[in-house]
Amino acid sequence: MNYTYDRRISNERPKYPDGRLIPQPGDIVYQVVRAMFGSAGYIEGVVSRSGKTVKITGGGAMIGYAPIGKTVRISPAWTVKDDPAIKAREDEKKRKEAEEAALRAEEKKIAEAAVAREAAHRGLHRVRSVHELKPGDTVFYIVSAYGYEHEDPHKVYVEPFKVHEVKSSYFTYLNEHGDELTSGNVDTYWKKP
Repeated sequence: MNYTYDRRISNERPKYPDGRLIPQPGDIVYQVVRAMFGSAGYIEGVVSRSGKTVKITGGGAMIGYAPIGKTVRISPAWTVKDDPAIKAREDEKKRKEAEEAALRAEEKKIAEAAVAREAAHRGLHRVRSVHELKPGDTVFYIVSAYGYEHEDPHKVYVEPFKVHEVKSSYFTYLNEHGDELTSGNVDTYWKKP
C-alpha cells in the first residue's frame, strides 16, 4: 500500500488511524525495537524517494547495534521524527501525571492533617525517639485510610500497642496473637505526654 500524497492537491498529510503521520519520501523516521536482554533500543532512517523503503542511518541501545546502510520495507512501525501526534500524546501524558501528582500531594496533606487532628483530640504527641519509651508504655499507631489503597484521606485508623522492649533504634510490641513485632520508624507512633 502506497501512502504518498501530492502536495499540489492537499497540504494535509495522510495519517495512520492512530493519528501518526504516514512517512513520506525524505522523512527522517525511527522505530523503537527490542535490544539485548529485553531493553529498549531504536533505529533511525530516511524514507527513500519511492516511499516504500527506509535506509537505516543509525540507532542506539545499551548493547547492540543498528545495521547502518541496510534498506528495509516501510511499515506502520516507523514513526516520523518530531511527529506532532506523538508530541501531543507525550504532553497529554505529562499533564495527567502532573494532575495525579498534585492530587496525591493534596490528599497526603489532608491525611497528615487528619492524623494530627486525631492525635490532638486524644491528647497525644509524636514519639521522636525510642529513648522516650520504656517497657509497658502504651503507644498509638495512627494512620489515615489514604495509606491503604488510597481510600478516604479523612478516615483515620488508631491502633494502641504496649511497648514490650526498647532497643537502640526501635521498640518491640506484642500483637493481639502474642507475636513480637518491631516498630520500624518510631516517629509514626504517638503517646501520652
